[in-house]
Amino acid sequence: MRGALFNMGAIASVENVARVMESIEEKTDSDIAEVTASKDAFGVVEEATAPIDALFSMLTAERLMGLFENAPKKAPPAAEKMAGKSEKQLSIWREQVTAFEAASAFGLALEGAFGDPVRIATGETRIAPPELVEQVSLFPSDEPDAQSSLFPNIGVNDRRRVLADQLVAEARSRAAEHRFFHWQIGFPNVWSSLFSVEPAGGFDAIIGNPPYVRHELLGDEIKRALKADYTAYDGMADLYVYFYEQGLRLLRPGGRLSYVVTNKWLKAGYAEALRNLFANQGEVEFVADFGHAKHFFPDADVFPSVVVVHKPVQGEISIDETQVCVIPRDAVPEKGLSLAVAAATYPLPRAHFTRESWTLEPPAVVALLNKIERSGIPLAEYSGMSPLYGIKTGLNEAFVVDTATRDRLVDRFLGTNQLWRVPADSRHMVWMKG
Repeated sequence: MRGALFNMGAIASVENVARVMESIEEKTDSDIAEVTASKDAFGVVEEATAPIDALFSMLTAERLMGLFENAPKKAPPAAEKMAGKSEKQLSIWREQVTAFEAASAFGLALEGAFGDPVRIATGETRIAPPELVEQVSLFPSDEPDAQSSLFPNIGVNDRRRVLADQLVAEARSRAAEHRFFHWQIGFPNVWSSLFSVEPAGGFDAIIGNPPYVRHELLGDEIKRALKADYTAYDGMADLYVYFYEQGLRLLRPGGRLSYVVTNKWLKAGYAEALRNLFANQGEVEFVADFGHAKHFFPDADVFPSVVVVHKPVQGEISIDETQVCVIPRDAVPEKGLSLAVAAATYPLPRAHFTRESWTLEPPAVVALLNKIERSGIPLAEYSGMSPLYGIKTGLNEAFVVDTATRDRLVDRFLGTNQLWRVPADSRHMVWMKG
């Protein structure tokens, strides 16, 4: 954090309303009077926390914008030192100058060079007056000498002030669009010591069913922010991976996290960092894999699994075993699930759960697999080459067809293509270009 970023008064106001938040949670809201009292009390909490919430949202928006990440670590060379450089070198230099100036301007806003960062974040204070913004906008940004000659009173600091004003406006716009939520501010009674780098406190239990969003749909900005904030980041990871890490963060020491989520993370390469996080910062007490069971979510094509993770207390003796349950999809009962889980659960050493893919097999099978791995020779090493996967697809409609479709395709392409294999009793076909 930077200079004036730690606005003690704003943070203190958050801590001061912790008792008000507790009083809201203690109410049962059993009648209109209590509901009204809770609403009024929450209005007090929102009013007290709004300023620091706005500042935190501006910081979060910067993660999306990538101002600090994209900026060079030191100032680019002066323009006169770029004389004689190629156009490609000049283009890279201009990009570096632009990125460096943006990061410097935004950094000055956070440091308080243009006023109270909190008031700037809330919009109470504007960094550059409208007339200055209008004057600077009249000239190309790459011709500062023209600005200086026509407007002698406009200097480098004025241009930087206008740039900071524009960047703050963009950050506030993104904050309004995404409506960031800051847990320590939203639940001031759950955390304490907000002045610390790592505030104390957290939730006793966190449960949920995180959303599934493929990495292709996240976009570059979201990925940049996730990469900066999450140790479990992987460019191919589904969004639910980060819900696991966030949940672990929000737990108090001794608390527990449990999610229902697809089982892909148990083996997927993109979840290696997540498994490593659990192995080193959490204790996996229980994990269940129900395969492709449809009973839980009839309208979704998922592979449900359940995990329970304990956040260890410093100095406390760690658990040695993890309880594991694997029930094939066809054996998952519609009723009496708890009894079925109890009957199918067995222990595995906690040391078995590392960053590598998790094998949820009974102890005897795990021991056999470990023995084979220790004494066997990997296929790639034995053959001296990397095995090929062959055709991989999730589009079954293109590769699995019924008999009528098979016959129609055979009739259509028999004259121009060579049919490599068409088993008479099979619904599968493979074509080779003729």
